[in-house]
Amino acid sequence: MATHDISFSSAFICNALHQNTENSLCNTVSKVTSVQAVTVRRRSANYRPSLWDHRYLLSLENIYAKETEAVEKAKLLKEEVRKTLVKTEGSLEQLEMIDSLQRLGISYHYKHEIHDILKRIHEQHHEIGRESQDLHATALAFFLLRQHSFDVSQDDFDVFKTENGIFRKTLPIKCVLSLYEASYFSMDSEFKLKEIRSFANERLTEFIADNNTTILGENETYMLDMVKRALVKPYHWSTRRIEARWYIDVYRKKHDMDPLLLEFAALDFNILQANHQEELKLISSWWNSTGLMKQLDFVRDRITESYFWTIGIFYEAEFKYYRKILTKLFMLIAIMDDIYDIYGTFEELEIFTNVVERWDVNLVERLPEYMKICFLFLFNEINQIGYDVLRDKKRNIIPYLKQVEEMARGDSPKSVQCYMYETGANEDAAREQMQSMIIDSWDVINSIEKCFLYNGLVY
Repeated sequence: MATHDISFSSAFICNALHQNTENSLCNTVSKVTSVQAVTVRRRSANYRPSLWDHRYLLSLENIYAKETEAVEKAKLLKEEVRKTLVKTEGSLEQLEMIDSLQRLGISYHYKHEIHDILKRIHEQHHEIGRESQDLHATALAFFLLRQHSFDVSQDDFDVFKTENGIFRKTLPIKCVLSLYEASYFSMDSEFKLKEIRSFANERLTEFIADNNTTILGENETYMLDMVKRALVKPYHWSTRRIEARWYIDVYRKKHDMDPLLLEFAALDFNILQANHQEELKLISSWWNSTGLMKQLDFVRDRITESYFWTIGIFYEAEFKYYRKILTKLFMLIAIMDDIYDIYGTFEELEIFTNVVERWDVNLVERLPEYMKICFLFLFNEINQIGYDVLRDKKRNIIPYLKQVEEMARGDSPKSVQCYMYETGANEDAAREQMQSMIIDSWDVINSIEKCFLYNGLVY
């Protein structure tokens, strides 16, 4: 098997350094109508400079950006993996193959094949009967079918419970891990899945405690790594590119790993990352050309982070157009946020709000100098994005873009601080409550996706 080293440029590693964003005051001179100038005390977030400045991004070199031989090799491997997927027989074997493709970050090449396989499994789901399946197969099927918007019931797990309505504590850890991952596709009011999550969490935590200091074989190490990862971040909540990068290394330890899948995953990751890096260079060049960081030194320089967020939404090569637009929108929102939360005075913001709401460039003279720059930048970029989308996609999105800008306004207190203020709770209790609210929100998101299915909006 040919080996492909995985490069993971620092341009795509999230900034782990804590950004010092405590507000402080700085003095600036505000332009007034009289000949005299007054000193305005403004807040400053003391944002640290970007770790990825424009010159550094342009200096990034990736051999996969220009290596045609690697691209041709990837095409051959892609087809070999496709043949393997299509030839795979047995529902469990097919499910495990799809799961591996997803975690390795290459399932996007086989969307139609995966959909067809899952559709057949779903159609046979009620005919086969739950009694004939093992728990790992049932949990994995539930995980993948719900992930791909097929309708499956939480009651599927009842047959594996004892007469007392609980799972045996002697279940193999592989089954428990599959149960745990499946439980994160719970929807509102699905209390059985929440009970499953609690049970699985307890068992997985015990498994780590029992094996953390034990010398394990390679496959046992693989399972321990998978359990630790799931408890930190279940797959359903993960950022797919980061997860793929992590899993490529872990998959090597799996006793029945497929060298073909591993080789293609490594090569595909490097090629796709090279594409992302070239996109980032272009978007950074756009941001640099605006000159805003020189004119507005209170604005965050976070173009790399903004671009990386878009990869968390859609990373596939064909979504380049949408990543570019969304990155620009993120930066526009950041500018608005910094104006309202940090720099603008109350009087300035009242005028600025009025100008933005009326969306009239003729009113720009009412604004102080820095706000003129901000508004004209917003006005030009929003209209340019609107024009591009109208030209390419035949849709007018300018009204929606303006709504997004309006949503960014306001000095919003942090959720933890709000809860502490309203209830008198300490910070730990407040954070625990926020985590509970996040989990409840995921149930709502999962429910909405199911509604999309019923209305024919998914598939």
